[in-house]
Amino acid sequence: MSIKQLQHPAQLQGSAILFAIDITAQQATVLERLAGRGFKIVALPMYESCIGVRKGNCAALLAPQSSGTLRLYGQPAYLVGGNFGVKVFQPDGVYFVSKRQNRRHR
Repeated sequence: MSIKQLQHPAQLQGSAILFAIDITAQQATVLERLAGRGFKIVALPMYESCIGVRKGNCAALLAPQSSGTLRLYGQPAYLVGGNFGVKVFQPDGVYFVSKRQNRRHR
């Protein structure tokens, strides 16, 4: 499935994903390059104006710009239980925390 089809309701990598985001050909090219380097393009319902990219346990949000580019939205994050984790410093170590789980940084 072509990344350019993200402009319409689509299925990507076997999962039903609805994108309500119009992207330009230039943005589609960037997403295709990322996909070619092993990133998965995902939709995150909580961030419907952004496009999620994921590789392993790391993810980032990209916001399409009217200039035809993609801008990093927020900071890339470590995924904890499939959710964005926040880096937290505790007396006994550094943790990545989501609403439901903690994972100690090694």
